[in-house]
Amino acid sequence: MFSRDQLACASRRGQERATRPVPAGGECIRHPWARWLLAAAMVMISHATQAHGIVGNRLFPGTLSFDDPAVMDELILPAVSSLKHPGEGADVTDGRIGGSFTRLLTSTLAFGIESGWMHRNWGPAQRWGFDTTTLGLKGLLYKNELHEVMVSAG
Repeated sequence: MFSRDQLACASRRGQERATRPVPAGGECIRHPWARWLLAAAMVMISHATQAHGIVGNRLFPGTLSFDDPAVMDELILPAVSSLKHPGEGADVTDGRIGGSFTRLLTSTLAFGIESGWMHRNWGPAQRWGFDTTTLGLKGLLYKNELHEVMVSAG
């Protein structure tokens, strides 16, 4: 979330100058190499990427028609969508930018949060704001390597 307060950063001559709004609680990054160092640290610290749900010799990928049954750490940013549907008098266009984060609590239980920002264009009227935030738990209920079966709920 961005604050509307203007952050003052000291310049080299000791004068203060106003800068653009920054993330709430953030500080000015004055050195251009600091961003590259931060990006390199994030890449080095991150774990190896794994496929979604492997049981026996079968891979369970995430599809558009239904959620994958695997319980894993996930980060989905940005999830961008646009939907045009008929309305009263004029077509309605919903644009959405969302994201999702899921973190393992145990090897079979994960906590997830999903939210987004929506812009609705309804002819002459326009509305925008945050979309519904969803919190959830997902648990792996059954896993059988021999029969290549995986069942989860959440």
